[in-house]
Amino acid sequence: MKNSNRILIGFVLFIVLVPLMMLAGFISKIKSNNFTTENFNNPKREVTKLEPANYVVVKSYREGTCNIGYAAQPQYYQYYQAPGDTLDIHRAGDTLVFEWKHKPGTPEVDNGEGVSMDIDLPLVSLLVADGLTISVDSLSPEKPSDILLQHDAGLVLGNEYDHETIAKYGQVKVTARNSKVKIQSKSEIAGLQLNLEGESAVEIDPKATVGEVSGTISEMTVVNAPYRIISRLKPAVVQ
Repeated sequence: MKNSNRILIGFVLFIVLVPLMMLAGFISKIKSNNFTTENFNNPKREVTKLEPANYVVVKSYREGTCNIGYAAQPQYYQYYQAPGDTLDIHRAGDTLVFEWKHKPGTPEVDNGEGVSMDIDLPLVSLLVADGLTISVDSLSPEKPSDILLQHDAGLVLGNEYDHETIAKYGQVKVTARNSKVKIQSKSEIAGLQLNLEGESAVEIDPKATVGEVSGTISEMTVVNAPYRIISRLKPAVVQ
């Protein structure tokens, strides 16, 4: 037999026999209960609870997102921060403030990944977003909700994917000052008061259900929304 044939046969036997031997050893360990298991699931996230407040401000020195939901007691979970970020949480009277700041002595980060966190809140009289985008998945259907956006902030209401449920809201008042408002397709809003000031932007999906509409809109506002909704807004009076 030629050497080349012997090498080929040996290689084939190696390819076949090694997996069979490994499988036999694996089966033997299972039968003898001689094995261990490890759990690689992510650990349970740490949620920090806070005392209730009548007003809530979410502020950031750089771009970021904040998901806001409902809970009987205020609490938050922090997803991401760069080494140069620091989150300052403090109270000013009846106002609870979440403020992302630049940590002194560290380089400012511009990697395209902004700060990120979740906040659960009870009913509040005013919710302010300053410099970052908030996504609100639920608001009280009984009590009117008042939201203020400023310094290139953003607001997202509702869901957009087919597998998601319709997000329902009661009376919602939004004041946007050089900021953006987005209402997604799977939204149901009983009443919407929009006050769009300066160089703001509004985007409303045609599939969104919006009841009564009122408010004002500046001539510099960028609009991507159904005419049936935007036509009910009055021109903003320039001060």
